[in-house]
Amino acid sequence: MPFPLSPQTIDTLAEIITGGSGMGSGPSPIGIYRSGPQIERFMRGCTVDFRVNGSRVSKAEISMAGPCR
Repeated sequence: MPFPLSPQTIDTLAEIITGGSGMGSGPSPIGIYRSGPQIERFMRGCTVDFRVNGSRVSKAEISMAGPCR
């Protein structure tokens, strides 16, 4: 069942699930860094078909945006 989430909420959820970029000197991540395969397993556990083929964070945001509209 879809439920509406704001773009800011989706961005924050993606940061929590992926652990952010994992690189750089920016703010500390708010989640635990997960590799692409770890994120795929996590999302499968949530019954979301998810494949990483590029940026893990961007892909997570796009995947979450679909069912949340």
